[in-house]
Amino acid sequence: MKVIGHRGALGLAPENTFAGFDLALEMGVDGIETDVQRTKDGKLVLFHDFRLDRTTNGTGVLQETTWQELQHLDVGSWFDDKYAGERIPLLIEALQRYGTRSSFDLEIKQSGIEYEVLKLVAQLKLLDRIVFTSRDLPTICNIKEKNPLAQVGLLTADFSTENLERVVKAKIPCFCPRAEKVTKHLVDQWHSLGLFVRACGVNNTQMMRNAIQAGVDGMTFDFPNLLLKELGRE
Repeated sequence: MKVIGHRGALGLAPENTFAGFDLALEMGVDGIETDVQRTKDGKLVLFHDFRLDRTTNGTGVLQETTWQELQHLDVGSWFDDKYAGERIPLLIEALQRYGTRSSFDLEIKQSGIEYEVLKLVAQLKLLDRIVFTSRDLPTICNIKEKNPLAQVGLLTADFSTENLERVVKAKIPCFCPRAEKVTKHLVDQWHSLGLFVRACGVNNTQMMRNAIQAGVDGMTFDFPNLLLKELGRE
């Protein structure tokens, strides 16, 4: 099973920070999941929320804020004082620092930036290390059409036949279902369609064990240490 640290190690360190990524890699994860948005002045950065307020000492909407303003924000202190001084990473910085050490699941949080993200990954020759994901099917279809070698996945809670038909027709190889709805019967069905099943939204041990028992191929988890322990990979 592919163990993917959710936003690094969301339950153990501030999300989408180098401190969180370092911790996840020290634990032995197979990959790191993170979120990509674009600043007001066109910089691609790693940040989950659309607003800055929850995880920084700033306020406002990230996409309406310049990189010059963002790079001075503290994104660690809200989690624990020992992480004071952690900054919002640029995507290029993260890929240069970790791209040859770990695979990445990059969630495209903003429609219209997918080509820029794909271009950067290709320029760094990391296409085989990245899975591009989104909740927006047209976004990942755009990536797949631009470069058929790109690995893409749909994040979804829609398990309907119609949605699965759209995924298969678009040749999307990775299906990322919300974990709370996953069953073995469903996973077997998805596998029969040739899909790699990566559960998302796993945030407690009960959901983690349910996903394991259902037979998923991988999952993002807030506490990757607990998943590694459950799999005997401490």
